[in-house]
Amino acid sequence: MKYILSFLAGALFTSIFFVYYLKNRLATTTSAVTEQELVQDEVSPSGLPTGFRKFYENFHRDSVFQLNHIRFPLEGIPEREMEALELNDFFWKKEDWTLHRPFNPMDGSFVRDFQPLGEGMVVETIRHTEANYAMQRRFFRDGNEWYLIYYAAMNKLAEPEEALEE
Repeated sequence: MKYILSFLAGALFTSIFFVYYLKNRLATTTSAVTEQELVQDEVSPSGLPTGFRKFYENFHRDSVFQLNHIRFPLEGIPEREMEALELNDFFWKKEDWTLHRPFNPMDGSFVRDFQPLGEGMVVETIRHTEANYAMQRRFFRDGNEWYLIYYAAMNKLAEPEEALEE
């Protein structure tokens, strides 16, 4: 009986050691990726302003961070289901906000484009590749922090003839 208890204690100790080792190994790997992303962001090969990529990832990963980095009431355009929707002076409210998740291209059905406007503003457009639908978000840097300052939800884009008639 004494040997069985010793064996079980040894197996338990070994299991705890491996769980601890794997947990630390995973945390080290995650830290290395994060540091590499930060270095890439400083170089900014995509033309995005320094720090924007890290902000953008945190914005979609952390709901509290997201809500703290939106200027409510947020100017924008709601998703239009009816043609007669009034678009003048529309503002998103914090209590009605639906959290934004990371971009999903849905097997190539959607494409995303970032347009930096200097070092302090980035316009993001996500559009459907085949249908005439798109959404837009505008991010602005205030000091060292980035904020979402405009959000036009996914809507059908006006055709050139439709835009001229209005």
